[in-house]
Amino acid sequence: MPFSSQIRSDLICDTGSVAEQDDNRELLRPIPEWVRETTLTELIPPAPEIICYYGLCALVLVRENEEIEGFLTDFIYPNVEIDRLKVKIKNLLENAAGYSISDLELNDLPSSRLY
Repeated sequence: MPFSSQIRSDLICDTGSVAEQDDNRELLRPIPEWVRETTLTELIPPAPEIICYYGLCALVLVRENEEIEGFLTDFIYPNVEIDRLKVKIKNLLENAAGYSISDLELNDLPSSRLY
């Protein structure tokens, strides 16, 4: 039985949090695929923006460079409107090598557990 979009959204955010605590980039590897499998319209804002952000971060941090442009086009550009996320994405893309998982934390945004 497939996960609902709400459960998948929580899984994405929780996996990102655990990866940050353990500083384990390998935990991020499945997140972009989970984002692709999520029906974003089933989530209420700001959850779609946050999980798209985590999907891009995962691609950048695990060095899946060939997938980044498509992910930007399919998920970031049409879904991310929060200015704070846009700034974080710009900074990440301009200096990916200098980022750690903890730099991606979203303490200043509303909870992604909104449905």
